[in-house]
Amino acid sequence: MTHTQPAPPPAAVPTEAPPLILVGNGTRVPAGLDETTRLADLVRALLPEVRVEVGYVELAEPALDEVLDTILVESGAAVVVPLMAGPGGHVRQGVPRAVEGAKARHEDATVIPTRHLGSPQPLIDAIHQRITAARDTWPADETDVVMAGRGSNDTDANADHVRLSRVIFETGGYRQVLSAFIQIVGPDLPQILHQYYSSGSRRIVVMPHALFSGRLDESVRRLVDEFRASHPDAEIRIADVIGPCDELAEVVAQRTRRAPSGPAPRPAPART
Repeated sequence: MTHTQPAPPPAAVPTEAPPLILVGNGTRVPAGLDETTRLADLVRALLPEVRVEVGYVELAEPALDEVLDTILVESGAAVVVPLMAGPGGHVRQGVPRAVEGAKARHEDATVIPTRHLGSPQPLIDAIHQRITAARDTWPADETDVVMAGRGSNDTDANADHVRLSRVIFETGGYRQVLSAFIQIVGPDLPQILHQYYSSGSRRIVVMPHALFSGRLDESVRRLVDEFRASHPDAEIRIADVIGPCDELAEVVAQRTRRAPSGPAPRPAPART
């Protein structure tokens, strides 16, 4: 008589989503830290089943290393989303090194990094909203726009900023859209403002290409004030940064839902 062995119980399938760590650049500007905290709240509302924490690469607390250690001790896994629009130094070096260091300290843990945010359609929509609010009653086709980026030693990051300006031009109906940089590379913001002014432009919107308040938009305001002082007939309006908004929260949530499995990318060598 043949006896059928009972089937073994099915293996337990983990149902809890791993915690999410939002990685900020870090800033000494309190408004920027407050905006990052508010974004985390928006992401929690979209992902109520996920623990969401914030860690910073520099200049602010809690540091990314500390948050990674806490999460991996308590949960054994984490998804890491850089709150960074372009592939600059923090994306290529700072975040991967922190992830690699955490994995070395917690050998049995799983760390799932995602790519930087880039410029998906929701963020393009948010930029148009900020420009529209700044230009107010000015017709789009009578408005010149400057996309003001930080500037980087990373050529890809600079190229992404220039590409975004083209996308904003083709999708916004503005008279012109040009790129400017605040540091390291050119053309700088005063150069582009002078170029617009020399061509007869008197209605200009400067859009700081930043997720949160910080040194970038502070520099933009200072440079615009200096230009206004010597060109009083030019109307220059400064758009708000993208800030904590539904569009940005949705992009972060999408990165989290689509987080790939597998090892973290190795840190890229520093560029000289």
